[in-house]
Amino acid sequence: MRLELSVQADADLADILAFGMENWGPAVGSEYFLSFDRSFKMLCESPMIGPAMPALGRQVRSFRHRRHRIYYETDTQRVLILRVLHSSRDVWRAFK
Repeated sequence: MRLELSVQADADLADILAFGMENWGPAVGSEYFLSFDRSFKMLCESPMIGPAMPALGRQVRSFRHRRHRIYYETDTQRVLILRVLHSSRDVWRAFK
């Protein structure tokens, strides 16, 4: 199964990296950013692992990664990462 990032998810990850580098320094910021790769691989191996989030969209699921949640859709060939949001974010607003 292949992984794809939406434009919004790509921007979310860039913001996470910038925030981490600025607030925790290059080593910790980079480590946290790179740790998402493990979760993305897990989602590609077991795409149904996250609970369904029908209020956000018919096919939307979520998966917790430390202080963030990964919102994604899946089909028979890919996992599409829609957003990567901090747990304190207003998810409903982010999906409007």
